[in-house]
Amino acid sequence: MGSNPTLREVFLATRPWSFPMTIVAVGFGITYGYWSEGYIDVPLSLIAIIGSILLHALVNVTNDYFDYTRGVDKPGAGTTIYRPHPIVHGILSPRATLTFGLALGSTGLALAFILALEGRILAPLLGILGFLLAYGYTGPPFNLKYRALGEATVFVAWGPLMAIGGYYVATGSTGFLEPALASIPIGSLVTSVLLANNLRDIRYDNEAGIRTLAIILGKERGLKLYAALTIVIPIISIIVLIGLRVVPPLSAITIISLYPLVALYRRMREEIPVDADPRTAQATLLFGILYIASILASAVI
Repeated sequence: MGSNPTLREVFLATRPWSFPMTIVAVGFGITYGYWSEGYIDVPLSLIAIIGSILLHALVNVTNDYFDYTRGVDKPGAGTTIYRPHPIVHGILSPRATLTFGLALGSTGLALAFILALEGRILAPLLGILGFLLAYGYTGPPFNLKYRALGEATVFVAWGPLMAIGGYYVATGSTGFLEPALASIPIGSLVTSVLLANNLRDIRYDNEAGIRTLAIILGKERGLKLYAALTIVIPIISIIVLIGLRVVPPLSAITIISLYPLVALYRRMREEIPVDADPRTAQATLLFGILYIASILASAVI
């Protein structure tokens, strides 16, 4: 198993199609810094984005390892149908998968210490927190996903943490409250991607004996939470943030990107499609791009 994987297969094992969400989350913090402070350090910002992508890869790869060892990821499971699974599809051995994931995360963490040498002394603290959340998502002793804390972890990481990290590295400013508040709709939408995945996989997760938020809530209440995360919270938070002048009025344009999620929610009430999470991710990406564009346009204007 996994004796001679190609570079392409190894790259796909990191789930690179999910990285745009991280680029958007960190990029939003960087853009927000430009809007609020009037300047950014571009080279340091790029390092922050690369480091965050490597930590995201740590989540993806180690999640595949721990889900496989717990019997969650197996032939026929939803996550093995729409994408190549490094272990189930024989790309890497279980041990190589875990080693690969930890190497990616360690490289990302090392970049945080490089940022500290460039004057961003809080970067290692943010990097360590990011590493712990990434590994602890499924790794022991935290096992956050299996304790029904996966969605909360994703919200913190892809919401406030990445926005604050991007903002801080780009500007050097420690005024973290406003970028953290402004990140709420992004964190909510990225969280909904995981919830969609867990709603689809309720049967497989139950059989594996793990507890996810979707299992605790059940399908009906889980779908109500999905609607809140994808429609209610983003719309209300954008309106409130504009009213508080935390984000510019032009950010209201982001609301149009949520329409596809309304249709997806209606379909999920009948049957949850196997690609519910990537479809949610596509709408999340569009929202993030519009959000960044609105902030950037307002900064330029």
